[in-house]
Amino acid sequence: MSLSKPFYRITRPLLDGYHQNIENFYVTHEQYASDRTRLIRAYELLAESLVRIFDYIEPTDDNLSTYSHRTYELILRASTEFETNCKAILDANSYFKKPECLNIRDYYKINNAAHLHEYQVRLNIWSPEPKIFTPFSDWDKGDTLSWYKDYNSVKHDRNKNFKTANLENSLNAISAVFVILFAQFSYLAFDSWHNTEATQGREDGFDAVPKSLFAIKVPNNWDDSERYAFDWSILKNTPDPFNKYTF
Repeated sequence: MSLSKPFYRITRPLLDGYHQNIENFYVTHEQYASDRTRLIRAYELLAESLVRIFDYIEPTDDNLSTYSHRTYELILRASTEFETNCKAILDANSYFKKPECLNIRDYYKINNAAHLHEYQVRLNIWSPEPKIFTPFSDWDKGDTLSWYKDYNSVKHDRNKNFKTANLENSLNAISAVFVILFAQFSYLAFDSWHNTEATQGREDGFDAVPKSLFAIKVPNNWDDSERYAFDWSILKNTPDPFNKYTF
């Protein structure tokens, strides 16, 4: 049986697909998330920083292990932004721990709710061919996120672990931010002001907008019991249009 209300900060497909028109989309409701624009703007700044790094480090397979103070800065910022989003999701659903007490073991629980491990992110400005990142694939096997582990190691001891602040880990961290945003806000994650909509239903399965750094492929392995089924035009006028996910 499908779900008659959406969860706070967790997007899922409807029985007949993913996307809805902006005027009838639950993620824009004031109770769903008040910080949507701020979080997406933070990601957009990360994307701008990455593009500037590409002025000095060519986006190619040969440079994945390259590291510098700029990639170090980027992985710290992106990983912190990932944590901020995870804390917001858990807090909105009344997770039992206070946000300041949360760690990666708590964030891992979001995977089951949002199918994070199934998301794919593609970077087109890459050589010799577009590169696909799956920043949460380790969670599908119950493993620690390798890029997050490296982020922690370099954060606590840069002198010893500076090389782990490399371009590949930085790219995984920033793509993880994009995924966690998309898992909350669907195609609105492409644009903090939602002036454009993602191209949908492309043959390769990736959604994008003309100026986006990344394209994204959303999970499609949802059981009907996990999907949403409601008429939002009616539900949005009720006092309590959302449910809380039990993590």
